[in-house]
Amino acid sequence: MPDNDAAKQKAARRAARRISKGTPAWDKDRTRKLFAQYQETHDSEVRDQLIVSHLISCAFWHQNSKTVANRLMI
Repeated sequence: MPDNDAAKQKAARRAARRISKGTPAWDKDRTRKLFAQYQETHDSEVRDQLIVSHLISCAFWHQNSKTVANRLMI
């Protein structure tokens, strides 16, 4: 049975990675599921998905903070 459990976990990870077209880059429900899955499994693939999904928001905030800083210096 361990092989069956491993196969189910692998299928769940693949399903968690799939994003259909038209889905926003950041999905609140998907992120919550990934956090819950990472808390249970400490899987490095899940951790990497969480990091990448938050990099998008970091880049957005960084760009906006540079724009605001430039406006204040003028």
